[in-house]
Amino acid sequence: MTQGREIENYLDVDIYLRAMQKISVVPNPGYEGAYSDRCVYSDYGKSKAVNKLKLARAAMELLPNLDVLDLRAKLEGLVAFIRGASGKNF
Repeated sequence: MTQGREIENYLDVDIYLRAMQKISVVPNPGYEGAYSDRCVYSDYGKSKAVNKLKLARAAMELLPNLDVLDLRAKLEGLVAFIRGASGKNF
């Protein structure tokens, strides 16, 4: 279980908004919550999905804060899992 709905919910609001701007998407109202759906937007009245890969790349260029919700702990756990599974210590 995580503290955010999806990975984009771990981005602080400033980074999220700047990343969305970089990919030319205006978020729907109500994007601030930890469980809000940040990957949909309205385009001329139609609901559309945000390209998560473009959003992730744009956000990473902005050096997001890893101390949001439980992100750092989840990333450290993922790194430990990958290291253990690969048998390599990077």
